[in-house]
Amino acid sequence: MSLRRQGARIPVSFYVKYANRPLASQQEQLAYVVSYEPDLADGAGYVYLPGRGDTRYALNARSIFRGREGYWFRASDAWNEAAMRLIRERH
Repeated sequence: MSLRRQGARIPVSFYVKYANRPLASQQEQLAYVVSYEPDLADGAGYVYLPGRGDTRYALNARSIFRGREGYWFRASDAWNEAAMRLIRERH
């Protein structure tokens, strides 16, 4: 049981261009999607890597397969600060 006060669950998408093709001729392509959730109780953040059965799993596994999909992880301070900065800018 989690005692943390949950914030909004926010989808985070990563877009890429491929290094083996001329960058100017490419549009960015969706490569990876995770969920981010700030903890309103302590200001930390958590990242969820979609697991099997999640519609985002196949996309992610084609880009990066970590073998740890389907779990929440505490975000690093740098990740959390970047995410919170973007959230504040957009709201």
